[in-house]
Amino acid sequence: MGEKTRPPAGNRNRLVLLGFSNSATEKLYRLNWPGEADVQALHADGRQCGGCSFFAPFDSDWGLCCQRRSRHFTETVFEHFTCRETVQEGWGAHSFAEAASRRTDGPGVGRRMTGKVRR
Repeated sequence: MGEKTRPPAGNRNRLVLLGFSNSATEKLYRLNWPGEADVQALHADGRQCGGCSFFAPFDSDWGLCCQRRSRHFTETVFEHFTCRETVQEGWGAHSFAEAASRRTDGPGVGRRMTGKVRR
């Protein structure tokens, strides 16, 4: 059996399907990640949750963050949200793998979309 991981503090996910499950995360998004220029740059570059290898969509807007390294792990997030731990592989089906393959469909085609941003 795998290791148990506790949800981040403040996450009220019991599974919230429509809307952010963590009000602090929603605030980050609404205020455009204040004080986090690196995350703002990722978002501006199109590196968003909807294209992340670890995003499990519920519908066309909302999904669950399944990236264990992310501070938003197990939170319901908006597809246009982003974090430092994004592993971009396209806006289709996701592999839930660290070394995401480059996809040939959806936004970001032709751009280098894999890897981790240094902090």
